[in-house]
Amino acid sequence: MRPGRIVALVFGIIIVLVAFALVVGGGALIWAHATQRDADGFITSPDYRLESSGYALASGEVDITSQAVDWWPSDLLDVRFVVESANSEAVFVGIGSSADVAAYLAGVGYDEVTHLGRRTHIDYQPHAGGAPAGPPGAQDFWVASAEGPGSQSVTWDVQGGSWSVVVMNATADAGVAVGFEAGARIGLLLAIGLGLLFGGLVLGALAAALIVWATRKEREPAEAPGEAPIPVAGMREGSYPAAISGRLIPDLSRGMWLI
Repeated sequence: MRPGRIVALVFGIIIVLVAFALVVGGGALIWAHATQRDADGFITSPDYRLESSGYALASGEVDITSQAVDWWPSDLLDVRFVVESANSEAVFVGIGSSADVAAYLAGVGYDEVTHLGRRTHIDYQPHAGGAPAGPPGAQDFWVASAEGPGSQSVTWDVQGGSWSVVVMNATADAGVAVGFEAGARIGLLLAIGLGLLFGGLVLGALAAALIVWATRKEREPAEAPGEAPIPVAGMREGSYPAAISGRLIPDLSRGMWLI
C-alpha cells in the first residue's frame, strides 16, 4: 500500500471515531428532548431526601464562565430547584453568589452536599458552628429564592459567576429535612442534537470515502503496445522469428557458402 493510502486510511479511522461520538451524542440529546422533559421543558433529577442536624444545607461553588460572547443566547440554560419540607416547617431555597453565601454561613453549623448519586447515595461535608445571624429570607443577596410551607420552587436563568444553592428552614431553626429535586432546561437542546447528528453523518460519509479509496485494489499498469513482428517467408506462426537458408554451389569450396 502506498504511503498516501496509508495516511488516508489512518485519518479515515480517526474520523469514523469522531463521527460515531457525534452521532451518539446527537441521538442522546434528541432522545432526551423527546422523552425526558416534563411539561415545562425541564429534565429533572431523581427526588432526593436531604437532611441536616445543622441550620442549613448548601451546595459547593458552581463556577459558570462570565466571558459569554455577544451572540450566545441569554436564555440558553435555566435551572430549577424544588424543595418540599418533610415536616411542618416552612422551607426556604435560594441561589446566591458563593462569596455572599460563604459570608452568611461563616461560623454557622451546616452540611455541604458534595455528591448526589443514586437516591440514597448522598455525601455531606459537615461544618461546625452555631446559628445564623438572621433568617435567610431577610438577606438581600439572593438572585432567586422562594420560601413557605409545603413545596417551594425557584427557577433561575443561569448567569456567569460563582454560585451556591442553600436550603434552610424559613425560621433559620436547626434540623433541616426536605425532599429535593433539580432540573435543567436547555433552550437549544433539539437544535444542538440535530446539529451533532448531522455533523456526525457528514463526517461518517467522508470517513467512508477515505477508507474505500485507501483500501481499493490498485490497477496493474497496462503494457505499452509493441511493434508487430515482420513476417519472414517460410516461418511458421509462433516459431522463432529468425530463419537461415542456404543453396549449395558445387564449384565453391564447402566453406565459401557462408561468405
